[in-house]
Amino acid sequence: MGQRMQAVAGCLVTVAGAGAGLATWWYARVPGRWYQFEQGPDWSLIYAELPVFVIGGTAVGLAVWAAADRLLARAPRDPD
Repeated sequence: MGQRMQAVAGCLVTVAGAGAGLATWWYARVPGRWYQFEQGPDWSLIYAELPVFVIGGTAVGLAVWAAADRLLARAPRDPD
């Protein structure tokens, strides 16, 4: 795989990881906690938990990409 393809793959995995973190945050944390009974909105969802989920998703995506890249680099190649 060429360097440009590796760069594109890394960028796509980063965006996919950030999107997965955002989706996990939205579906797992937000619906029951944004407005609780007789209380105002829970702003910690925005300034504390959202960045953690997005950065965590990005980090997990990049770790998986790096592991796959390393495994593919060690795989034997066909001498065609």
